Amino acid sequence: MSEEKKDGALAVKVVDSEGAEVFFRIKPKMALRKLMEAYCKRNGTTMDGLRFLFDGDRVNGDQTPEQLGMEEGSQIDVAVEQKGG
Repeated sequence: MSEEKKDGALAVKVVDSEGAEVFFRIKPKMALRKLMEAYCKRNGTTMDGLRFLFDGDRVNGDQTPEQLGMEEGSQIDVAVEQKGG
């Protein structure tokens, strides 16, 4: 049995607009805010400047992978927030 199946964690990838991928292992009931914060820390950015999307819909930090129907290998897209003027 593979490790990700034993502990229930899912491997998901976060992909930026340039195609760079960062992989995370997350538990189905974990708030996605933790993944978002870890991504920002790893890339030296802040969450208020980014938008996280799953299947084209914006991800709320309080949502969980389970609520969004994420599966092993799911992809979250991240884009720089466009500020209008």
